[in-house]
Amino acid sequence: MSWKDHAPAIQIVLLFLAAILSFSIIAATLPETKFVQESLNSVEESSSTVTKFSAATLSTSLAISALPDDFATPLAESLADMNLYFMVILVALFLEKILIQYGISIAFRILIPLACCAGLLSIATKKNFLKGNPDWCPWPGGGVCCTVQHTHYRHRRLRPYGICQ
Repeated sequence: MSWKDHAPAIQIVLLFLAAILSFSIIAATLPETKFVQESLNSVEESSSTVTKFSAATLSTSLAISALPDDFATPLAESLADMNLYFMVILVALFLEKILIQYGISIAFRILIPLACCAGLLSIATKKNFLKGNPDWCPWPGGGVCCTVQHTHYRHRRLRPYGICQ
């Protein structure tokens, strides 16, 4: 007997172990890691900065609109419109925070074990119904990591210029 005869059994055991490891150990320890906590702190710091910018924009718009003769009203209106963009950025930051907090748990407690079970089912039934599907599996998790790190990188790069204090 060669190792090729035992390959399906080895694959089944490895997929089962990956599902158990993902559900029990990784999902429990990953949210408390330094990387995730730094990402959450960075998002919180960015959202507080955007909130300050939004408040400054609104207060400046209010002060300008209080001037007599309405000569600066277009400027006040454009500043008030600019606040809309700050709110969009703030919503995106809150979505990013939710994605970090709950996306990690969903990925490691539900998605990865389900993918392992689908692989087990594919091996057990000897049907290749998963052909092409595993190619997109790493993208959501990688997207979260890259997005958070890009935001953190931009924040560090803009801080010396006084933009993100």
